[in-house]
Amino acid sequence: MPDLPEVLLAGRERDYIGWFLTAKALSPETFDDAELDHDAAAVAADSGLRASAASLSPGPRTPPESS
Repeated sequence: MPDLPEVLLAGRERDYIGWFLTAKALSPETFDDAELDHDAAAVAADSGLRASAASLSPGPRTPPESS
């Protein structure tokens, strides 16, 4: 199911963003409620979760060169 993350997080984007940015940040107090709300709205937008996850991806893998 390709859209499983979106299905599981639908309606819970603020919880996800709040956890992610406070649990994983070096300085969790950096993010105030307005910023968390803004980021949650971006993730809740169409394809927002996919776009936010893509920014964390290392990019496409390339096969090793044969010698």
